[in-house]
Amino acid sequence: MVTLRIPAGVFYALFVLAGLVLGQGIRHAWPFGRVVAVFTAVTFGAFTGFVMFHMTWSGWQRQAAASYEAFEVQMRGAAEDPAEHEAVLEFLRWILVERWADVSIGLTFASFLTGAVLAVGVTAFWVRIRHGMPGPRTTFASMRPPEWLVWPVIACAGLWFVEQRASHDVLRAVAWNGAIGLAAIYWLNGVGIVVYAVRHLQPHVFVVAALVLFLMYAGGWLLSIVGLFDTWWELRVKVDRVVAVREKLRDRSGDGDGE
Repeated sequence: MVTLRIPAGVFYALFVLAGLVLGQGIRHAWPFGRVVAVFTAVTFGAFTGFVMFHMTWSGWQRQAAASYEAFEVQMRGAAEDPAEHEAVLEFLRWILVERWADVSIGLTFASFLTGAVLAVGVTAFWVRIRHGMPGPRTTFASMRPPEWLVWPVIACAGLWFVEQRASHDVLRAVAWNGAIGLAAIYWLNGVGIVVYAVRHLQPHVFVVAALVLFLMYAGGWLLSIVGLFDTWWELRVKVDRVVAVREKLRDRSGDGDGE
């Protein structure tokens, strides 16, 4: 006889609730960012509760270490030259063993946030095509973090500055995990700005391809920085101004040709 433990049951119930939240947000035409925020809060909160109260923090760390050992055995067995994957293994060891407490919460939040954006976008597209529902009243391209979020960024920078001068495990965990989570938020904002600019400026396909290649190789932190400084620069507004100026120039050119 299979029994379902109460913590696991609560965990799965919360994920079902996340699906209901997603459906309600799309059905009632919430802004895209609000649906993503609520969906992320429910799913990430459910997973965090599962880790803390069902798996326990020590079990979470042991699982990460076991994952590293499995990766190590697999990669060393597959490589003809054992030193071939040494850099990758060192990086995995640094994350999964040495710094797991400092980065795991931020990386997990970033994963849930990105998954929420994809889930909301795909679901909204599906209900729009299949059922003719309008979905969220805004789009991913226009989704923008609230301006007050810059204060946690400043706080994380301050904690990092203090921790660099007086090493402390708790300060480092808070600063690093917070920075990773915030970087994910602003990275998505940077991606949204790029999508917004491409959609409205409609550059040549080769320009778009070159931009995609550049961002694939060098756009990680760059997009996070762009997304952060959008708090003051309001880049979407600048894109709208460029489009308006271009339309005016086209109109004048059309009038001149007509004459």
